[in-house]
Amino acid sequence: MNYEELTKGLANEEATDVLMYEKEAALFQEKIIGGEKISDKFRIFAREEASHLEFMSELLPQIKPEPRIIETGKSLRKTLRIHIERETESIKIYNDLLKFPLKSNQVLLIKGIISQEQNHLDTMIKYLRGIEKANE
Repeated sequence: MNYEELTKGLANEEATDVLMYEKEAALFQEKIIGGEKISDKFRIFAREEASHLEFMSELLPQIKPEPRIIETGKSLRKTLRIHIERETESIKIYNDLLKFPLKSNQVLLIKGIISQEQNHLDTMIKYLRGIEKANE
């Protein structure tokens, strides 16, 4: 995949994640006990994903993100599994982006994004393990 395709793809996925996290924040705040904590975290993640999207538009100003609609339903467990897959893939793609010639400040920003995506991933895994442990 070339630089432009990779950057456009990341922008689309970041835009998708913003929509997903915002929608799910509202859903889980009301759906589950203790959902406010998860909801707050998802709102933070939505803002972080929006900042990633903003950075993508700096890398490739002509980007016009085309977010996808991914239905996760009302199951927190299913939602978490989808996010685990998506965050894992994002980390991989951002690492692929680092293989292209970039300015040093861009490299630092991408590494910061990777760190945030890793935090998202770790949080999703923690929540999923908590649910699975509670259901044992």
